[in-house]
This record gives sequence, C-alpha cells and structure tokens, in this order.
Amino acid sequence: MWLLFSKSASPHHGFAAYYSFVEKIFKADAVLHFGTHGSLEFMPGKQVEMSDVCYPDSLIGNIPNVYYCAANNPSEATIAKRRSYANTISYFTPPAENAGLYKGLKHLSELISSCQSLKDTGRGQQIVISIISTAKQCNLDKDVELPDDAEEPCKGARSCGWKVATLVNIAALDRPEDGISSLPTILAETVGRDIEEVYRGSDKGILKDVELLRQITEASCGAISAFVEQTTNKKGQVVDVADRLSSILGFCVNELWIQYLSNTKFYRADREKLRTLFQFLGKCLKLVVADNELGSLKQALEGKYVEPGPGGDPIRNPKVLPTGKNIHALDPQAIPTTAAMLSAKVVVDTLIERQKADNGGKYPETIALVLWGTDNIKAYGESLAQVLWMIGVRPVADTFGRVNRVEPVSLEELGRPRIDVVVNCSGVSEIFSSTRYKIFPCSVYVSKRSSWESVDNLVPRVELSINHDILLLMAFASKLH
Repeated sequence: MWLLFSKSASPHHGFAAYYSFVEKIFKADAVLHFGTHGSLEFMPGKQVEMSDVCYPDSLIGNIPNVYYCAANNPSEATIAKRRSYANTISYFTPPAENAGLYKGLKHLSELISSCQSLKDTGRGQQIVISIISTAKQCNLDKDVELPDDAEEPCKGARSCGWKVATLVNIAALDRPEDGISSLPTILAETVGRDIEEVYRGSDKGILKDVELLRQITEASCGAISAFVEQTTNKKGQVVDVADRLSSILGFCVNELWIQYLSNTKFYRADREKLRTLFQFLGKCLKLVVADNELGSLKQALEGKYVEPGPGGDPIRNPKVLPTGKNIHALDPQAIPTTAAMLSAKVVVDTLIERQKADNGGKYPETIALVLWGTDNIKAYGESLAQVLWMIGVRPVADTFGRVNRVEPVSLEELGRPRIDVVVNCSGVSEIFSSTRYKIFPCSVYVSKRSSWESVDNLVPRVELSINHDILLLMAFASKLH
C-alpha cells in the first residue's frame, strides 16, 4: 500500500501492465471503476494539470474513465476527476439502521419483555433477579447503576426499510434556514422537553431520558414507515405524490402516519410544524427512490452528457439526491452554512467545557485545529465554522448566499472568553481557494475590536498562527482584490 501512494516510487509493473493491456490489446471502449478511493488517481505526479510525467495520465491513456463514486465523498471524486479524468456517477450510500441485539443482550431483552407482560399480574418481580444477573453478565453494571426495581422494557425500534431509514435520518435534523423543525424536536416539545436536553440526559445514562429518546425514535420510525407505505406502491415507486400529499397535509384522520402518532404519547404534536416537515419529506422521498444510476452509466458509455450535481451527505443536504449525477464538490463561497455553524457551536462548546473541566476550571488559551478538505466538503464547512466560533464570530452571507464577512458575537452571548486558534490546512483543502482563508484575519480583527478592553478576550494575547502556505495564499488573494 505504501508503494501505491509514494511520490518517489513508480507503480508495480503488474498494475501498469493491466492498464496497458486494457487499452492496447483488449482495446476497451471505456474503463468502469467501481467504488471510492481507488489507486489510479493517487499514483505519483502533480495534484492538478497532469502531464506526461504523471502516472495517472500515462496509465489511463486515452480510455474514457467512468467512475461509480459514493455520493457522500465529493472530495475524492474531485481528485479522481482532476488526476484521472473521471466522469463520476454518484451512487447512494447505505443508510444506518439499528443492528439489533445479540447473545446476552438478546436474552436480557426477552427477560425485560417478560417482566413487562407479567407486571400487572404481580409476578413481574419474580424475574427481576434474573434481569439483574443477566445485566451483570453483559457487563452493563460497569456503565450504569442497576436499578432495584423493574424498569420499562426497551424493545428495539421497528425494522425500517432503506427508504424509511433514510427519511428517518433526514427528519432528525433541524433545518432553520428552511423553517423546518426535526421530528424528534417536534415530538419532544409535545411533552414539554427540549430534544437537546433529552440527548444529553440519554448520553449520561439518565433512565427517564433514555426511555423518552427510545419512544421518540420509535415514534419517528413508525410515523415515517406509515408515510412511506401510503405514498409508495409494492414496487417501491412513489405513486400520485401530489394527490397523496395534499390529502396527507390536510391531516385526514384516515392517514396511516397520523393514526400512528395518535396512538402514542405524542398525539398532541404541533400539526403546522408536522405539515411543513412532511411536505419536505415528501419531496425527499421522491428523490430517494429515483433510479438514475444505471441510466447515467448508459449515458456516459454512449458519450452523452451526464447531469452534474453536488456531492456530500444526503442527510444534511438532500440536494445530493437523486444519485446518478456527475459529482462536483461545493461552492466555497457558500460555506460555512447555517447548519454547519449550528453543529460547530455544539461541538466547540462541548470541547471547551471538557477542556475547562480538565484544566481545573480554567479556559484553554489556545486550541490547534487541522482543516481537512474532505471533512469540510462533506460537512459544508463545519470545521471552518468551529474556528470562527472559537474566536467568537459568526459568518454573514450576502443576498447571493456568499459568505465574505463575519460579525462578532458578544461575550454575553458567547458565555466564555474568545479562544486563540492555531490553524493548519491539508492539501485537499486548497479546493476552498483564497475566498475561505481570508476570513481568518478578518475574524481576528473583528474579535479584537469587539472585546479589546475585556480581560476575558484571549485572542489579543496571541496572534492567529497560520502556516507559511496560507500566508502566501492570503497575500495572493489580497492582490486579486
């Protein structure tokens, strides 16, 4: 593996002979690469503008390169396009689902279910000892304090198809820029709770929050399962989306997903917020089930135009769907997005609080971060947003959605000192060009002016440390403007 990616070593003769055979002897009309992160595009040579001394150029020769690439990895798709002339075709990544239980945990689940069914008869307490014993065998007593009394059972979430699992994940994110609340947020508000508090309580092992989160997850999966069942046929195709959605959005009592929520503790969920959310999910469902991957392959092999489209996480950005597009990365001037800034705020606040606890109650003065191009492309500038939030500024977009300036966040809102940041950037992150890097000195200037007299401002004590490459890049950018 080291030889494949070494800049000073040539590829193995067998590797090189394969491509020569395909072009010269087999005389293939095209090469079809499956998967992501191949070897061809990482052969020694220049990063861009290949020449005859670059191995990717020599190996692929004159053969058209059609590349099936994961939709959620636009950064490596960009490398394949730059270094091996690939015509990428995005394919849908498998959604995450509950893996289920195994071994002792499965037996423990069965015991808990038995306890639930017997508790009303007065015999439930008889198997509590067995439950505690089995929990100890599973080493659960090392993670949580075992209760003395029987608790409510935690049955697994109902099995979801891949369409349902994808929509459940899409519905789990708040999208404030579109005025859409997540389904967990809506359901938690129904019982007077904030979903972020529920998440934190569940992570800490607070049993009531663990149980509430289980109920929210199960209700979300059940409601969306009913929604998918009502809007698709047996072949998995979306049928009469407009008519069905108009009926669903009217909240008729005979709609399956409304019936499902009506039979749960979340029957009082805000109908207006649900209407907005499920209207959005209806559009997403049509994109999820669209099958353009084989069609785009046929277009590419016939030498025809393949529609381009953004890559990235389809959960965060449903515009990635439908798959089967020729992947491009993103507009660097449009990041960090609002969603990325919200995610960065949670991550940074958690990190700083943990560092404060580890440092005897003192805030860290300096934090070092590496900006990886891959992570920023996938998360739409979340790492960049983390830098800005540590300094204590937020990006401001113009009417065209371009982020070219920042505004300070008051120390009262920030709730902590501004943190000095040491930034280093990976090679792939040059895709962001100069438009992103010049935000850093601007951010430091704004944070200094907003809190120069404050003893809680750590940024003026140490200048922002930036490596030599970024300094050269910012100097070049200043000449362009």
